[in-house]
Amino acid sequence: MRRHSLTWKLILPVITASVLGILLSGYFAHSVAKREILKGVNREINLTAREMVAQVTAFFGRRTADLDSFAEVPLIQDYFNNRDFGLGEEAGAYLAGFKKFSSVFLVRTGGHLAAGLLDRDGTELCRVEKEGGAPRGAALPPFFAQAGAAGPAGRYVSGVVPAAGGPPFMVYARPVHSPAGEFRGVVYLQTDLTSLAEKLDRLKVGGGGFSFVSDENGKVVLGARRPAGVSALEAGRDIPGTGLSVSVVAEASDFLKPLAQIRAATFGFVVFFGFSAGLFIYRRIRSSLAPINALINAAGRFSKGELDYKVEAGNSIEFAALAKAFNEMAVSIKSPTNCGTAYGSSAPCRRWAGPSSRSSTWRRSAASAWKLP
Repeated sequence: MRRHSLTWKLILPVITASVLGILLSGYFAHSVAKREILKGVNREINLTAREMVAQVTAFFGRRTADLDSFAEVPLIQDYFNNRDFGLGEEAGAYLAGFKKFSSVFLVRTGGHLAAGLLDRDGTELCRVEKEGGAPRGAALPPFFAQAGAAGPAGRYVSGVVPAAGGPPFMVYARPVHSPAGEFRGVVYLQTDLTSLAEKLDRLKVGGGGFSFVSDENGKVVLGARRPAGVSALEAGRDIPGTGLSVSVVAEASDFLKPLAQIRAATFGFVVFFGFSAGLFIYRRIRSSLAPINALINAAGRFSKGELDYKVEAGNSIEFAALAKAFNEMAVSIKSPTNCGTAYGSSAPCRRWAGPSSRSSTWRRSAASAWKLP
């Protein structure tokens, strides 16, 4: 197929427009689908972050309630009252009772690693650890001064403390005051954060997603922040009443993989469709232009003097009429030279009508076939 042929000129715009139309439609459909998928993922990770913040807030609220109920145990005041009066034996009995109560309290609540009591000088009076809890050597943050400065109705909550060889924890502390307002010491709970860490490990949006808790400096204190790809989507929410925030990260590629497969399939379909449609249209145009080629061939033969050649231009009414006109033109051109044989030797030869008469006869036949004026 020559580039300047009529077939090429007819097929090229059709195939180009069809392929471009499919490509543009696929591109816009891909863009819209990608935008909607990413919007859905963003909504999902924001909702997940809000739900996680609600769970963490409820967790911290329960730990605060535990501290308040633990600090109100009468055994603490009884111990300090007997100690202040110099009743060491009675004070020791109340302290032993407080230790026993602390053991039961740790088992009942199930969310703390240890409980303890400090006197007004910061000396540890007792510490009770949950069985299988944090190692005894786990370093506590310096909370005594902050807890003592919180006032009678105040409390102190530390940040997340990582423990080597043990679970991360936080310290909830509250000062102990006498009925007269005199500072007597500090009671504290060492809160286990294992359950929160496990929730963060399970909290994944997509195959490559992860979540973590960070402090006000952006340092990850719970969970693990893994390297994220360039298409990572992240949503963060602050935890009310703390300097912590929850972040949920999802890899957009996890959700765009089906779309990428669809895009590849669409491209393959476009290639297949373009080739198939081009081949089909090419054959149809070639078959439609075959009568024109036959007429062109006939004109070439007539110009060489092959006036006995009969034009066959297919079944189309229009091209059949043209073929008939071509054949009549050939007969009219040939008739002056064959008049003696056509009508016998005794018949007089008709006067040659001339080329203008023959061409006008052909034009009338063609015009009647194509219904031209």
